[in-house]
This record gives sequence, C-alpha cells and structure tokens, in this order.
Amino acid sequence: MVQDVAADYNIDGFCIDDADDIPKDFLEELNNSTELFIIGRAYGRGAVYAPPLDAVFDYDMQSTLRSFFSRYSSSTGYYQIPDGLALRRSLFTDPTVLGGYLQDVDTERFLALYDYTRLKNALAYLLMAEWIPFLFYGTEQGPLFEGGTYSLESNHDSLWPYYIEDGSLYQFISTILKHRKNLFGSSVSDYQNVPQVDCSYDDKFYSFTRKTTFIIISNEEYTTSGPDPMYTIRNHPFDVGTELINIFDSADKVTVKNDGTFSVTLENAEPKIYSGGSMFGQSLVLVLAICVSVLYEITEHMKI
Repeated sequence: MVQDVAADYNIDGFCIDDADDIPKDFLEELNNSTELFIIGRAYGRGAVYAPPLDAVFDYDMQSTLRSFFSRYSSSTGYYQIPDGLALRRSLFTDPTVLGGYLQDVDTERFLALYDYTRLKNALAYLLMAEWIPFLFYGTEQGPLFEGGTYSLESNHDSLWPYYIEDGSLYQFISTILKHRKNLFGSSVSDYQNVPQVDCSYDDKFYSFTRKTTFIIISNEEYTTSGPDPMYTIRNHPFDVGTELINIFDSADKVTVKNDGTFSVTLENAEPKIYSGGSMFGQSLVLVLAICVSVLYEITEHMKI
C-alpha cells in the first residue's frame, strides 16, 4: 500500500507524525515495506526511533539553536552548538539525514521570541548545516506573514494573501539556496561526505565550513548606537592567502593573513556566508539535501 500511494502521488518520502506514540515494530515493518525515505517526529527520544525509521527531526538541536539565540550561553559559558553537534553525532549513526528545523506546528514562530536579525542568523545555520533543512511555511515571509502576529493558533492559518517573492527575507533565503545548490551538486549519495567543520566560536558567535564555504552566525542584537560585531577567526581550514567572498555582496572580501587569521565584521549583526578557495587537510565532496515534506519545503517555491 505504501508503494502504491507513493506511485500514485509521485511521493519521494514520508513523514510520520508523533512517531514516538507508534509501536516500534510497526515502524520497522513500515520502513521495510518501501525503499522511500521515512522521517519521523519523536520529541526528546529521537535516537530510539532512528532506526527503525531512516531519520527523525532533530528536536535536541532545535532546542540548542533556540537556546543559543536566546543567549543562554552568555551566562553559562556553554558552547551549545559544538556540544550539541558532538552529542547528535554520538547518538545517531548518520546525523546528516536528520531533519533540521527552527519551528513546527507545535512551537511558536521564531519571530515571536527573537528579532529579525537573529532569524536571519538562524536561517543561515539551518540552510547550511549538516542535516536536511526544513522551513515551516511562512518563515520566508518574515513579519509580513500574519501581519506580524505569532501564536500557536496562527501556525494553522493560510499563507495567502501574504505570499510575496520580492521580500528581503525571501531573497536572502533564495541566495543561500542558490549557493547551496551550486556548492553541493546533484548527487544524493555524496550528501554524507561533506562534514560540518567547527571553526572559531564563543558564546556570541559560531562559525563553520561546508566544503569550501565559510559560514558565521551571531546571537548579538542589531543596534544603531554601537559598533558592528567583529570576530577574529583563528581556527579554520583555509590556506594563508585564501580570499573569501561574501555571497550576498561580492565586494565584501576577506583574506587569510600570514599569521593564519582573518577578521569578519557582521554589519547590522547579520550573518555572512563566504565562498572560499583552497583548503588544507580536507578531502570533501558534494551534497544535495533530500527533501520530504509535511513541513513546508521552501526549495520547491524558490526560483533557483
């Protein structure tokens, strides 16, 4: 029956809601009945359900990201993102196929808790990190959706007539997806072979690489009265002399200095993604994220 449904509707994957309420032997039988990708929602107990499912949504990392952007780490000194990555890699055989998300139908929209700048930082991480990214519908519309009101009840509201394609957040996401597509190629089998490599970080920022791309995000608030945050990157895989070019602004370039460092200023505290050149000590290949949907899958609606 699963195969028949997939064939009739051209489905390339399934999402099992509340998988942690379903007997595991049934989930195993279901997964064995099809070669299609099956991901499930299992809050707080995901590792118990993957297997028998192919993957689960990464609830723990979603909580980690929300904690980071609430700047919880500033009071504890706990570097949540690297530690969260280490934990998920210890729990899951293949963390690259976990479902990455910022919110779903059961959680408040990101802008209900954080400002617009931190949403952009969170999206930069979501779309470039080591997992399968999912966007909840309306996220790409930013404050335009629902007139800027964010409640659990509004998670079920119609996107129309709020949907536009020329908004700044829509274009921001589209730029990242275009770069991601160019960087990662079209071979699904290569997906697991492009690691997310931690670079410099502290309790206010986190940076990492995917292949030859350098990504830096911050949890600092945008302010018109103070200086833009600037960070010195000491831990990274790039050769001395490597020039990195901002994918959002080709005039924004940084070069790795003779001492092996480079500095990045985040204007308006917004994230940056740099396309790089030669790297040492890494043999990396390309990746294409697998996309299955119950959550809104934004790449189907972007002009990329």
